[in-house]
Amino acid sequence: MRRNFLTCFLSVAIFVWLANGFSLAAAPLTATVSPPAPAETGYFKLGTTKNPAGHEISVNSRSLLFDGQPVFPVLGEFHYSRCPQAEWRDELKLQSVGIVNQVEFGKQICSHPRSHEE
Repeated sequence: MRRNFLTCFLSVAIFVWLANGFSLAAAPLTATVSPPAPAETGYFKLGTTKNPAGHEISVNSRSLLFDGQPVFPVLGEFHYSRCPQAEWRDELKLQSVGIVNQVEFGKQICSHPRSHEE
C-alpha cells in the first residue's frame, strides 16, 4: 500500500511539475564564432610554380593549392607483385573511384623469392 502511494504521489508530482511550464525544449543556444584569419603565404620560396599549361601549384599556412583551390592529397598503395598483371587496371580504377588521388608503386622486397642459394 505504501509503495502504491509513493508511486502515485511521484507520478502526480511529476505531472504537476511538467504542467506548470516546465518545457523539455531548452532555450536555443547561441554561439558567436569569429571568422578565421586569412591563410598566410610566403613560407616557401618555390621559384616558378606554373607549368607550361598555365597551372600553378602553391602552398599556404593551411593547405596545398592547385590553381588557387585547396587540394588534399590522399595516397594509396598498389603492390603489383601481389596482384596478377591482368587485374592491375581494374585495381587502379577501384582506387580512383574512392578518394585516392595518388598511388604509390612500391617493390616489396620481402615478397620476391631470393635469386641466390643459401
